[in-house]
Amino acid sequence: MAVIARDIAMTTKSASQPFSIRRPQTEFLRRLRRFCAVVATAYDRWLQRQALAELDDRLLDDIGLTRGDVRRECAKGFWSRDA
Repeated sequence: MAVIARDIAMTTKSASQPFSIRRPQTEFLRRLRRFCAVVATAYDRWLQRQALAELDDRLLDDIGLTRGDVRRECAKGFWSRDA
């Protein structure tokens, strides 16, 4: 009788175990998605600054920027989101 009770208890534990295993995986995937979003945003920012650096003085004048403004913006790190 004690053996059967122990087997039932073990079965009950193992049935609830997959739920506890899935939760850390879900947390990992959430963090991985967040990390990928941050990397994609930083890369996009870098691409925009590179495109800004390639504009000629006439186009910069059209949008109200000077070459000095562009140099300051391009000197920022890809992680910097200061406006």
